[in-house]
Amino acid sequence: MLLLRFHRPASKSVVRFARYTSSGSFNNSPFSGPVVEPDPFKEREKTKEDYFVHQQELEKLRRLKRSLQQHRKELDQIEQRVNSLTQKHEEQMPSSTENKDDESKEKTRP
Repeated sequence: MLLLRFHRPASKSVVRFARYTSSGSFNNSPFSGPVVEPDPFKEREKTKEDYFVHQQELEKLRRLKRSLQQHRKELDQIEQRVNSLTQKHEEQMPSSTENKDDESKEKTRP
């Protein structure tokens, strides 16, 4: 008997809930249907906001591209400097390697 009392209120609340959400008896409520007519003002505002966000993203992209170009220029300059230093070093190295080869030949002779 106690068990029936717990089930009854639950079943009533389920029925009550189903009755409030059904569209048959409350057609005039704003929550009755899934179709809502679009508001032209809201659509226009959303379009303006989307356009603004798009313009901001484009400007950010332009700044990033400029920054990338500057970094590439700096990288090219550094590469040129490294290449010139490497070339200078290689020009100086053959004379020192010849001396080392001569020294190693002298050490191997008895």
